[in-house]
Amino acid sequence: MKLHQYLGTAVLILSLTSAHAGQAIFKYTEHLNSIGNGSTAKDASKGFLVLDPDSPRTNLHMTLITGLTLTNGQKFFVVDSTLGYSLVRVFGSKGDAHTIIARGVAPDLQLGVVSASNYYIGRELPVTIDGKGKRNLPLKLTIAGHTITSSPSVGLTLMTTTTGTAVLDLNGSRASNAANESFDDTVTKLAAKMVALGYTRFTVPASQ
Repeated sequence: MKLHQYLGTAVLILSLTSAHAGQAIFKYTEHLNSIGNGSTAKDASKGFLVLDPDSPRTNLHMTLITGLTLTNGQKFFVVDSTLGYSLVRVFGSKGDAHTIIARGVAPDLQLGVVSASNYYIGRELPVTIDGKGKRNLPLKLTIAGHTITSSPSVGLTLMTTTTGTAVLDLNGSRASNAANESFDDTVTKLAAKMVALGYTRFTVPASQ
């Protein structure tokens, strides 16, 4: 192989290995309305959604970092990486593409879950977040969801509806990917941001 051919091949290999397959970071806010047990309540949550757009569409690599503020002013957040979401693309009459990220939860009598679902819907546009160049991603996702729980043994029957938005953090996504952060490193960094904002991390106990 001639020198210029060798150098060309080396540059190509280097460019491929340095094209970090990155993650998309969304900043989101949610509003929760709960009805049950003779009362109504309104709450709000905010945080981050981290998505690997190259992960399998039937089992997305996606993590939610959700912060809540209680009525007494106490702040806490949870990191949920075991979500089981799927992604579907649908097209409108003018060829416009829309991303739908969805999850439905099967009834669980032990936990008292009668029905639960979450949806994230947004129109796709070409954007660049990593070394792979332009790709189609939603700049904004509309959030909708519901949870119905019923546990007669503890006297609880509750319905909660969720609405909100998640906005793609282009600068944050690009900075994370340019620094070659792994997915887990990005989640750890964003969790640290929540701590810096005064939130305490709450770890959900593992199911037995």
